[in-house]
Amino acid sequence: MDDSMAVMTEETFGPVAPVRVVDSFKEGVKLASRSRFGLAATVYTGNPDHVTAARAIPAGLLWVNEWQGGGPGRLFEPARDSGMGAWGAQAAYDAATRPAAIRTAPVQRS
Repeated sequence: MDDSMAVMTEETFGPVAPVRVVDSFKEGVKLASRSRFGLAATVYTGNPDHVTAARAIPAGLLWVNEWQGGGPGRLFEPARDSGMGAWGAQAAYDAATRPAAIRTAPVQRS
């Protein structure tokens, strides 16, 4: 992989998993944090200190040692250029519906 490739710089949706080898976990967090996008991030580690460090990644969802985990109660808001507005849980319902009002004047009978 080359850091100038679109798959490394754009918000790419699967099925693709770009991989970048880094020298340290700290470098990986730094590279992940420099993206202008922040929908979600996934970190695989067995080190509790890495879990704490991964919280610095600006993403609406952060999965640690899993991918697509959670349930219907999961609520998140994308970060940076990945969008705006909360998603999941009640927010998903709110995003799919909208309130409406109908006012009907009384019908005149002759």
